[in-house]
Amino acid sequence: MGDLNRLRQILVNLISNAIKFTDEGEIILLFTSQLKPGNEAKNWQHYAHLHLEYEAIAPETTSQKIFEIIFLVKDTGIGIPANKISRLFKSFSQADAATSRQYGGTGLGLAISNSLTQMMGGTMWVTSGGAIAGTPPQNWQQLPTGSQSFIDTFLPENEASSLNGGATFGFTIIAPEIPTSSLLLISPGEENYLTNKRVLIVEDNPTILKILSRETQSWGMKVATATSSAEALSLLPNQPPFDLVILDMLMPEMDGIALSAEIRALDNYATVPLVMMIPLGTKLNHRDQFTAYLNKPIKKSLMFNVVSGIFGKQTLNSRSVEPEINLGNPPPTQAVTLNILLAEDHLVNQKVALQMLERMGHQTDIANNGLEAIALIHQKTYDVVLMDVQMPEMNGLEAAQKIQEASSSGQLAYRPRIIAMTANAMSGDREACLAAGMDDYISKPIRMIELSQALSVCQPLDPNQRTIQTTHQDPYPPSPPTFTSIPEPPQEPQQDWHNSESLIDANILNSLREIDALEEVIEIYLTESPKLLQKMTEAIEQGDPAKLRDASHSLKSTSGAIGANTLAQLNQTLELMTRAGNTAEAPVLIGKIATEYARVKVALEQEIQTS
Repeated sequence: MGDLNRLRQILVNLISNAIKFTDEGEIILLFTSQLKPGNEAKNWQHYAHLHLEYEAIAPETTSQKIFEIIFLVKDTGIGIPANKISRLFKSFSQADAATSRQYGGTGLGLAISNSLTQMMGGTMWVTSGGAIAGTPPQNWQQLPTGSQSFIDTFLPENEASSLNGGATFGFTIIAPEIPTSSLLLISPGEENYLTNKRVLIVEDNPTILKILSRETQSWGMKVATATSSAEALSLLPNQPPFDLVILDMLMPEMDGIALSAEIRALDNYATVPLVMMIPLGTKLNHRDQFTAYLNKPIKKSLMFNVVSGIFGKQTLNSRSVEPEINLGNPPPTQAVTLNILLAEDHLVNQKVALQMLERMGHQTDIANNGLEAIALIHQKTYDVVLMDVQMPEMNGLEAAQKIQEASSSGQLAYRPRIIAMTANAMSGDREACLAAGMDDYISKPIRMIELSQALSVCQPLDPNQRTIQTTHQDPYPPSPPTFTSIPEPPQEPQQDWHNSESLIDANILNSLREIDALEEVIEIYLTESPKLLQKMTEAIEQGDPAKLRDASHSLKSTSGAIGANTLAQLNQTLELMTRAGNTAEAPVLIGKIATEYARVKVALEQEIQTS
């Protein structure tokens, strides 16, 4: 398994740049893999430690298959001049000054992404207008995926030969094979209850239509497609009834709302499930016409859960998918009051979580690290522990393991449900949290709907049994942990701040405002952040990479909580570089962090003045 943190960072950088330089058209992410020859595979051991957040899953045998994974990010933007393309991978280089003035900087820097790629045994390259820079693998455009080439498999026919338009960035990483059973939506031997279900997909974008068609076909469904409402309406009466219709909201001539009304008027379609695909941030006012909706971009696992839920099957160890997804905000209070221990070391994150929990009607105590959490659990009985993964003194994984051991040995009368809070809710974290005895996790920055859903499965203990008992009892009978793919809530359209680039995520600011935490959280953030910047400077002067790593992690976490996403990403890059032992460019990156913080500070101060 490659390092998902670094992979995410590279993709975020490349896709962000593609968005910045593409005024119209589309951005496509493609990927495939090829098996590495035996001699090259042996080199895996030289950099395996750089790939893995948790060493327990490192490969131990030379028989394990090693793959080269190839990624492409293709845009239809302005492209790159042939005489400038070779400069792109130099440290913090810009193609030209005019482009920089019009479009701003290139995010975290292609040089850093290139460096992260090399840490994972890969290379990076770019093509534009027929020119190429970097080191692509041999015959990368013809790599097979099944019976088709890499490009032809994913791109519509009229686009498969147009890679010279805009720019295409590619990179590779080297990673070992992991058991496929952990990745399959339908496990081997499990009844495929979607087999032969007939689905019609209506989508005017040919790329999206092809991807959705491939996904649903892979689940055993029989798929028909239409690129317009008119085509769908001409197809429906002449086909056997479909079991499901998935349609796009925004289409020319007749949109998805109007199409759904026409479909309902057809014979045999009064009760057929309709799933609407809507752009993120769009409010759907005709909710009674649809069984469910999906926010674009469509997530494969979420789409699978929704489709499976429609046909009455619980999937992916997830919480139940309601036939009709709630389109509103979660209620401010929940039906039961839980006694919760919040283990979190950052004041900003403490305040945000505390305000959310109070609004839901829960009782909350705070522990500043894992050691304090262990002490409090032995003094008082809690229904739930919200456990930050990375804390000083004792991290969340260690603390969860201690709680599990105490519960198993009978030292605790009740074992609380443990929900991890992590900024990187990915596969490596999942295995580590499982091994430590956690039951679930939510990602940072915390969102009200995610927190509400994670707590909705918890039940309070009998108030008469809150004192410590001598006989061990477990309020939660053994069951598989529920690590959930939670649908992202509809969001309001993002607002630009006082310049062309939005410094602060308006959705996060609005969520903080709704829980009456905005002003206090901003004040805490502006007080604590300069201290972290000072620690970074001191760490460089003292040659202390651990101090630099911890400071960048802290500023990443709190910046994400306040909605300063670019600043959070800069700090994440610094944290990852430091973890890999690469601090040569740290002073330059710290300078960029300080500059970005100064801009964020001005925006937040203006927010306080106007609120």
